[in-house]
Amino acid sequence: MIDVGIHGSTGRVGQLLIENLKGSKEAQVKIAHAIEEFTFSVDKNVIITNSTEELLKNSSVVIDFTLPMGTESLLEAALKNPKPLVIGTTGLSPHQQNLLKKASEMMPILYATNMSLGVAVLNK
Repeated sequence: MIDVGIHGSTGRVGQLLIENLKGSKEAQVKIAHAIEEFTFSVDKNVIITNSTEELLKNSSVVIDFTLPMGTESLLEAALKNPKPLVIGTTGLSPHQQNLLKKASEMMPILYATNMSLGVAVLNK
């Protein structure tokens, strides 16, 4: 079972990820990072935190759908505690893109600004 951490868990995509992983036999949401209150229900076993370090420590992989500053803080923390990352944040600054490149030399990172299957196939 893969322990997934969700960064940006109160956003639209974060909520969809949490909902879609319920009942999965292959992956489970182990920890959810939030800076806002949850307005939806999560499994009682899911750890809720506002600490990026705790998010990384308690997950096998982190999925990030935040704003560029959120992704930047995740990447900075991941440089100290590398974990595989899936990042779908758009609008990264040149500094943030360089940070992403530096982090990708230390850990596996899947970065895509559009996660739809159709776009991925067209880009291939």
